[in-house]
Amino acid sequence: MSDLDLPLLPSADQIRRRKFATVRRGYDPDQVDDYLKQVAEQVEALETDLRDERLNAARQPPSGAEAPAERPAAMTMTPPATATAAETEEAAYERISKRFASVLKSADEEAQKLIDQARA
Repeated sequence: MSDLDLPLLPSADQIRRRKFATVRRGYDPDQVDDYLKQVAEQVEALETDLRDERLNAARQPPSGAEAPAERPAAMTMTPPATATAAETEEAAYERISKRFASVLKSADEEAQKLIDQARA
């Protein structure tokens, strides 16, 4: 495993702490650090969303069971009562995968801009 290998699921903290070698004609270290900070914040938001969705799915009453009279504000985005826990979790993964795909697309676009600038 090389020094640049990416962990399978890097945490936001791992992204923030990532350091790169300084080379001549390389990237602007401050720009790279700022970008990694933004990616780490988005990963952290995705992790929070996933955790919240899992908690909401775990708190869903089984089909046919009565829901509690009062629900905390954090649970206002619950799926329809007919959805099973597995369907709810699958939907959560789908939403998060779309957001993560957006992060990756943004990273690809930024990388291409930097490559084009370097070539110019």
